[in-house]
Amino acid sequence: MTFPEGLIKKPRTIDVYTNAMDAARTMESWNIGSLIVTEEQRPVGVVTDRDIALTVLGKELDPEACGIRDCMNSDVVSLQETAGTSEAIDLMCRNGIRRLPVVDDAGRLVGIVASDDLVLNLAHELTELASVIRTEISQRSSKGSSIPSRLGRE
Repeated sequence: MTFPEGLIKKPRTIDVYTNAMDAARTMESWNIGSLIVTEEQRPVGVVTDRDIALTVLGKELDPEACGIRDCMNSDVVSLQETAGTSEAIDLMCRNGIRRLPVVDDAGRLVGIVASDDLVLNLAHELTELASVIRTEISQRSSKGSSIPSRLGRE
């Protein structure tokens, strides 16, 4: 199963050789709280604004001298672009994360999928399914047919 169109977004990235100050400025300019750290187009880490604050401010480091490698989480959990929503949800649940970098067969970053987007997509699909059920019930009622007892209504 693949992802519905538009569910995989363009990721915001920084190069592994970036310093903490430039990473913070990038997050500020995009109004986001995390970036995927890449090296040769492959995800090698994730850094959050909290990571930078705790590392740089907590250790009283110079943000322009502190490399992003010193702040980032290098335990990157990624998802193959051929995977589907159920695999993404499973990975997020097992790893306690809300965003997944999406990679191609060569391990190059092609996108990112977020739990918020998965929830919104699921809500849309459930709304569509509810609409089908409502239509079916309405058609049965107009024909004088009763709703099957297995649904608890007669």
